[in-house]
Amino acid sequence: VEQFLKKVTVLLEPVLEGLATLTAQPVTVAAACLDSEQLRAMLLPLREFLSSGNTEALDLMEQLQASIDPSNPHLGAVEKKVRVFDFQGACDVLDQWITDLASSKE
Repeated sequence: VEQFLKKVTVLLEPVLEGLATLTAQPVTVAAACLDSEQLRAMLLPLREFLSSGNTEALDLMEQLQASIDPSNPHLGAVEKKVRVFDFQGACDVLDQWITDLASSKE
């Protein structure tokens, strides 16, 4: 089953990347105004949903994509992990992102 899942994941990755470009939402002026606390308030529940496999993570992911600069490297890394269903990997990236946010406040 794992080998089959890996093959399917490899085949679907380019398709999902193509679809992501079709559904990408433009960044609004309000998106640039998120402070680190507001961003953290979005990242924490996203991490919880991903770690428990809750599908609400996808909705939060869309909100996050619409709320911050799409060139943010953390966002890109989380998106890539979610696209290949590597939710633990996405949680690891989110943990680092949250840590970086806390460090930037100091």
